[in-house]
Amino acid sequence: MRKETLYNKKSKTELKKKLEKENFKRKTLSFYKYVELNNLHDLRNNIYRCLNDLNILGRIYISKEGINAQISIPIINIKKFKNSLKNEFNFGSLNFKIAVQDGTSFYKLAVKIKTEIVAYNISSNEYNMNNTGKHLDYREFNKLIDQGAIVLDMRNYYESEIGKFENAIIPDVVRSDELLPEVKKILKDNKDDKILL
Repeated sequence: MRKETLYNKKSKTELKKKLEKENFKRKTLSFYKYVELNNLHDLRNNIYRCLNDLNILGRIYISKEGINAQISIPIINIKKFKNSLKNEFNFGSLNFKIAVQDGTSFYKLAVKIKTEIVAYNISSNEYNMNNTGKHLDYREFNKLIDQGAIVLDMRNYYESEIGKFENAIIPDVVRSDELLPEVKKILKDNKDDKILL
């Protein structure tokens, strides 16, 4: 029995040539979800097979704490992909962000097992994935802003430069591993306030 290849073996030059010959349009999507995952090796291989079959390129990180992905997907396969994530992989509802500009964002597919889906560099005994805040819809969020809640923008520097909430606090950090210590400092005197992230 021939061993299945579940990683890219082509050079960047070959991959670029293949992309140039495509006769369909792609969209760049990103998403993440904190959710407890098990059997990471099998999950990684199944995700790779699914995405490869749908001609999806990009990078996907999985860990015990969840999934984080930036992908380039043929527009014709978006619905199939979303259904696979929901039904085949049980990720439930996901919030997809669609890139504003089209273009070649990735040349290959890489699905990797990581310690964390975002490199905060904190150990798993410092947080509990089941102890989370409440997800708010836009009406609840805006109502709390009107009532004086503190808005802390947890997006990366580039995203917050594009747009942010009025009077939002933006941590002055460059790397993800700097974010949580900075947030702790910012919020240390606001333990009794309503905080929106």
